[in-house]
Amino acid sequence: RREDLSFGRLLRGVLTGDWKHAEAERALMSHRSMTGGGWLIPSPISARIIDLARNKTRCFEAGALTIPMESAELNIARVTQDPNMYWRHENTAVTFSDVVVGKYVLKAKTLMGGCKVSEELIQDAPNAGDIVEQALSSALALELDRAGLYGDGAAAEPMGLVNWDDLQTVDMGSDGDSLSGYAPFSEAVQLIGEANGPTEGLSCIMAPRDLGVLDRLHDGMGNPLQPPESWKAMRKFTTNQIQTNQTKGLSSDASNAFVGYFPEMFFGIRMEATIDVSRDASDSAGGAFSHYQVWIRAGLRADVLVARPSWFVNIDGIVPPADA
Repeated sequence: RREDLSFGRLLRGVLTGDWKHAEAERALMSHRSMTGGGWLIPSPISARIIDLARNKTRCFEAGALTIPMESAELNIARVTQDPNMYWRHENTAVTFSDVVVGKYVLKAKTLMGGCKVSEELIQDAPNAGDIVEQALSSALALELDRAGLYGDGAAAEPMGLVNWDDLQTVDMGSDGDSLSGYAPFSEAVQLIGEANGPTEGLSCIMAPRDLGVLDRLHDGMGNPLQPPESWKAMRKFTTNQIQTNQTKGLSSDASNAFVGYFPEMFFGIRMEATIDVSRDASDSAGGAFSHYQVWIRAGLRADVLVARPSWFVNIDGIVPPADA
């Protein structure tokens, strides 16, 4: 099972020849030949990296789904207008309306990154490979979150939630405003309901700073401020990918929060993560061989689809309280 495999054990095995407690990883690598001075890590172990990334990606935690892509492009149908229903008298004609179905084309875009690790570290620190595995999966998770929420939709990266037409907005004011209560989140739930979206199973992704402000709110008697039922029912997630230095009018410390039904967000995955390990790779600053290093490259191809943008709300222009 790939959840039982370890990139760290495999990395230590191929670099040091020490396969202790790594029999399964050694069996996988026995079927791989060295190419170009390095190793292409077997897909079951590479897939584990993306599994770990999914577990750390707030969009997936909030409910976003994965669509496998069998080719570089995948056509997806999405409803842009629901049909109407009518009551009728006996023996009278039925009134029909159209279901307006639009087509969206998922186009695989490449996300790539890597790191350099000294061979002494791999040899001397038994947990070094596991640390690298966690670092790679965390980096992929952070960038998937950023692209899913803020991607500009240009040729190089997916179009994130904030840039989709029909995304609804709760505006905190021309210069933004601080969170003195839960009203913006209640309004977001209302807007989703008015768009025929669900008011249960909603999630909120926000900056840690803003969730902290909400947790510290008090009423006039000094008691913790009691939130409405809509906020209590909502799942909350925080990520530092929501920046707290956005510009909103005269404010330069604004942020935003997303409330929505995240199962209507899809990540098309063209291929699982691929991991390459090399002792011979080089760039303009030098090479792995001359620096006694191993270079590790991780990548995947993906795109983002928001099937019903009106079931999401951007609370725009949250600024910290004046006494923060």
